[in-house]
Amino acid sequence: MDKLTSDEILQYCLENLSGTVFHSCYGEKCIFYNPENKLKHGIYVLTIKEKDGNNDKSSNLNREGIFRINFGVTKNTFINKFGFIPARPLKGNTVDMQYDFSTLNMLLPHPVYAWMAWVSILNPDKNSFYNIKQFINESYEYAKEKGIPVVNVPTYGTQIVGQYAVGLLLEICSHYGHHDQTVKEGKWENNQDWCYWDYPMIELYGKTAGIIGLGRIGQATAKILNSMEMKVLAYDGHQTESGKALAEYVELDELLAKSDVIFLHCPLFPSTEGMINKE
Repeated sequence: MDKLTSDEILQYCLENLSGTVFHSCYGEKCIFYNPENKLKHGIYVLTIKEKDGNNDKSSNLNREGIFRINFGVTKNTFINKFGFIPARPLKGNTVDMQYDFSTLNMLLPHPVYAWMAWVSILNPDKNSFYNIKQFINESYEYAKEKGIPVVNVPTYGTQIVGQYAVGLLLEICSHYGHHDQTVKEGKWENNQDWCYWDYPMIELYGKTAGIIGLGRIGQATAKILNSMEMKVLAYDGHQTESGKALAEYVELDELLAKSDVIFLHCPLFPSTEGMINKE
């Protein structure tokens, strides 16, 4: 069996699919369609996943040397290949399809995103990769059709969204709405102690905030948190000098381990969906 490496597959895409670019996003190696780099990343064509995630473990990718190629096809192609489009699974579960998603060298429905007509294959050999090129090309053409014209207004709502995110945190820590209501109901007036509260207060001074996605909105949030004298950590696949001035960039696992509070300021991609969950 002629083995292929993940890097050889990525190189094939970059050399043969015009307008594609490579980015590493949330632990996956990704090929995007992004001619002239008009978008931060682009439109997904293909991803390569090399280890299990919290909500994606059925392929057993923690085995040594195992990787999985993932890409989307049209719904008609998916139905012709697998018979039907499954329902979206609950977070942490796989789609309800009778496949062993840890099987090597076989085109399979994606264990989590088959409901979006995504497919996958683990460690294809050269013959299998030759056979799936038609589907990779379909994913590429589909990405081009989605196409873009896209008009981006990068500064729209930046400050107010950051302000709103911190406002939600303050509500969680101090329960302003509840205390406003109970004061109006006379609970402070009838309280024996001069100092009234119904819930323990959480002081944010000196605590650590983690921001996943330190773009414009993430940085607007970081500025407010810095003014509150909180320590700010950040995880982002694209680090910037402006971001470094506001937060300390760390890996995602370190951010999750050290943060007292966490802000999500990242797009909803297959690779980010469910990244914060009960586990």
